[in-house]
Formats: sequence, C-alpha cells, structure tokens
Amino acid sequence: MTKLGRQFLLEDLQVLAVEADSDPVGEENEHIDWFVSFAPEREERSNARVVIGTLHAAIADCRAYVTVGSMFFDSSSEDVQDDLTKLPKLIAESSALETLYDYARTNLGALFGMLGIYAPIPRKSPDPEVSPFNSDDEDEESPDVEVIAVASQVEA
Repeated sequence: MTKLGRQFLLEDLQVLAVEADSDPVGEENEHIDWFVSFAPEREERSNARVVIGTLHAAIADCRAYVTVGSMFFDSSSEDVQDDLTKLPKLIAESSALETLYDYARTNLGALFGMLGIYAPIPRKSPDPEVSPFNSDDEDEESPDVEVIAVASQVEA
C-alpha cells in the first residue's frame, strides 16, 4: 500500500482584496509573485487553518494584486501541533494551494479585462513564498471577510 502523505482540502474560497492601476512598469520590472500566509494554529475543534494568498503582478501596463483566502483542512489524523518549520513546505507543495492560486489568477484576469489589459498569467503558480501570519497581526482583531474591489486607470 502506498502512503499518499499529507494533503489539504480547501473550502470557503473568498476574494479579500483587489487593486490595480494601469501604469507602465517597463520590461525589466515585470514580475508575478505569489505570497502565502497561514495561521500557525488550527481552528478550535477542527483540523482547519486559514490560508491567505496574494498574487502580485506587474505586467505590461498594469500593476495589480488579488488577495484570496480559504480554509485548508488537513487530511492528517495526527492530533499534535504542526512543526512550523515543515508546514510551509507542506502547504507549498499541496494541490490545495495550486487551487487557491487558480482562484486568484482567474480574478486577476478579470481585473486585467476591466482595465483593457491583455497580459498572460501563468497557469501554474510561481514558486510561492509561504510563511506563518506575522506575529504582529495576532494583536489585531480580524475584520469580517468582505470583497473589496478597486480599479483605476491612469492616463499618461
């Protein structure tokens, strides 16, 4: 029997923030980055944790970002707290994170379309930068999830 290892299922996809402006970035500054943060602690009475990803793009004549969030449910039956040194790698390699990227990518494409910008967005995610939520954030109250959409077009 082959052990599949640790897997994550995701639920409750949400768009948390969207912002873009049309401003030439120059070929030397073009990039697409995928930043991911996760809650170090699992939710009480479940094996789920909050995961938030931000897809940042500077392509063609646009700078944009889309932040999306989801609950990742751990397939592991272990009741022990995760080793935070191993968890970023587990999340980075999960198909659940690739699905979260697809959700962000789709929303980024729609945002580009609203601005009349046609730029390719890779189907496969760039290597993610994965880390636990910043400890400074623990003191702040989490706002209710809401959709924030901001799009502006700057004329040169």
